[in-house]
Amino acid sequence: MMELRDLVKNKSTLIAQKKAIMKKGAGIGFSSASGSEVVIKEELDNDDIRVKAVINTTNVIDSHMDLHVNGIWNKTLKEAKNVMYLQEHEMKFSKVIADGSDVVAYVQDTTFEQLGFSDLSGQTQALTFNVTISKDRNPFMYKQFKNGNVRENSVGMRYIDLLLAVNDEEYEEEKAVWDKYYPVIVNKEIADAEQYFWVVKQAALIEGSAVVKGSNTYTPVEVSKQKDIKSEEPFSDTLSKLKSIVKPEVGPLSEFINHLNL
Repeated sequence: MMELRDLVKNKSTLIAQKKAIMKKGAGIGFSSASGSEVVIKEELDNDDIRVKAVINTTNVIDSHMDLHVNGIWNKTLKEAKNVMYLQEHEMKFSKVIADGSDVVAYVQDTTFEQLGFSDLSGQTQALTFNVTISKDRNPFMYKQFKNGNVRENSVGMRYIDLLLAVNDEEYEEEKAVWDKYYPVIVNKEIADAEQYFWVVKQAALIEGSAVVKGSNTYTPVEVSKQKDIKSEEPFSDTLSKLKSIVKPEVGPLSEFINHLNL
């Protein structure tokens, strides 16, 4: 544990160091609440699968002693040109799961209970990716998702705006940060044990990754296959509607519809 006086004394240097690196959420530790809610649907006309992945959540102190706060992703999501979903943070062509129009990134206001974490109470903003995964883009990861083997995600990001919070009256500025942000923390035991944390007010999103083991322990995965998805209406009902629209019941289009009905 770093002494609080050393943290405060070297705050500017530590902030510069954090800003100079790309943070990756993977790594064994306590929760960063990056996680995944995966819903897979096999499309009727191709083999693509759709995945909803929770990449990161706010109001949790992660294994970097960072507290991501609400609004952290607002600016970067407006400016993002090409959000990538990668395999284990690897910037290689063979490790890209999806990018471009196949990745839709957004923030949803929710609760940890709604995300499936019954042991964690409180509000959060979840950085979420809706991803279309092609079988040909990354065959290995396609198979992992289809078999239900992907359980965790993490975020690759760069720090933009961060503050130091310290629980010591001797350091007035850092104590004010502690008092302001401590109430929103859902895992206060981490802050209580260390007596400090970093508040990340703004970050630049680089990518989201599927990982084997991240710093998160709250990682729900739900998989539903096409056979479990009920059609919105029987095919016979659709034919009846088409027949009622096409008047008169003669001509090439009507003949085609009648052929479908056999």
